[in-house]
Amino acid sequence: MAALAALAAVETLMRSRGLAASWGPAGSVGFELASGCETATPASDLDLIVLPGGAPMPGGDARALAAELAALPARVDVLIELPCGSALALAELSRGRAPYLVRTPHGARRVADPWSGAATDR
Repeated sequence: MAALAALAAVETLMRSRGLAASWGPAGSVGFELASGCETATPASDLDLIVLPGGAPMPGGDARALAAELAALPARVDVLIELPCGSALALAELSRGRAPYLVRTPHGARRVADPWSGAATDR
């Protein structure tokens, strides 16, 4: 399975970006690794969660990471955990311009700064 096979390359990539201990698989691949039940299929993408800490991930870093992940043999979707239980798609951050669509415990919100959570509209 391409999604499972891509994990080693993702590990190398994350280590080179200083995120070795800040990411993990989610979705069907994460469930399979945690449970031992075969849930990933040849069509599965690789869902990742990244916890960059309190420091914002600059747009240039997000674009570079997105480009490196796009070169892998499996489709990779990344969700970046933000403070206060919110999350932002790497693809959204890599656009490099506000407003950003952020998933919050209260629904999706457009924000000017994902790390501060200041809403631009509802």
